[in-house]
Amino acid sequence: MADDATKEEARSFCEQRANTYRLFASMFDKEITADTARQIQGIGASLGETAASTAERMAASGFQGMADDIAGFNGDKETELAVDYARVFLNAGRNEGQAAIPYESYYTSEEHLLMQDSRDQVRQLYREAGVMGRRDEGGGENPDDFIVFELSFMAVLNDRVADALEKGDLAAARSLAAEARDFRTDHLANWSDDFTKDMVETAKTGFYRYLAKAYRGFLLCEAEDTQSLVDVLAALDGDAVSA
Repeated sequence: MADDATKEEARSFCEQRANTYRLFASMFDKEITADTARQIQGIGASLGETAASTAERMAASGFQGMADDIAGFNGDKETELAVDYARVFLNAGRNEGQAAIPYESYYTSEEHLLMQDSRDQVRQLYREAGVMGRRDEGGGENPDDFIVFELSFMAVLNDRVADALEKGDLAAARSLAAEARDFRTDHLANWSDDFTKDMVETAKTGFYRYLAKAYRGFLLCEAEDTQSLVDVLAALDGDAVSA
């Protein structure tokens, strides 16, 4: 019975994490809409009640800051945020070239170039997992190491862990959880500091500065949480093999 409760807790954790990755992906992918604003406000209200670690408090503070900034979300606020989105991520209206470039290669290549080694690495991982980027689907021109694709891939991996747990396939769940842990380390955390720093320095609205804080805090939480999940699943899988 204890193992069943642990599996259900792990499954619920992965579903929650998948949804959070998708929310971050949506905020980096396009301008904030009323639907996204409602999601953010709900998370901001709940996270602060459970935050314990420094990373959790950072994420909670970021979400609460975003929620406060878009309280009473209306057309004027939507326009203001759309302008700032273009400024921060698309380098719109700026002469000095400062922006938060949402591609891993830009931050991990020595000359800050796009479509470098990290693009090739994540493309291979997507293909091995049977996941296609937007370019493969004919819907856009973003390279495969676009932050939205990387976050969406993490959501897919968490979905698959949850599905494997639902089916009782502990070995598959453990393998997928380890893949998610490694992808977070190798292809998200490795450039998040510089990326979020550029967001804070470029943004004119509080919203995008708080988004940087929430995202950084979330990835720090994931450093411990993804390893803990692998450890829990390894223990459960070991018990299953022993039985």
